[in-house]
Amino acid sequence: MAQPLANVAFYCLEPEVGDGLAGWNYMNGYLKSRGAPGNSVVYPVFKYLMRV
Repeated sequence: MAQPLANVAFYCLEPEVGDGLAGWNYMNGYLKSRGAPGNSVVYPVFKYLMRV
């Protein structure tokens, strides 16, 4: 992505960072509706890599 803040967007979407959308509990409503407190749930953000 040739955007000035592309790295910030990628950082916020990363599930393992403490200071991203998952760390801010932004997705809690979605995850709880899928049964996250008692079950394993797929994180709703996917990363696609393109080979050049």
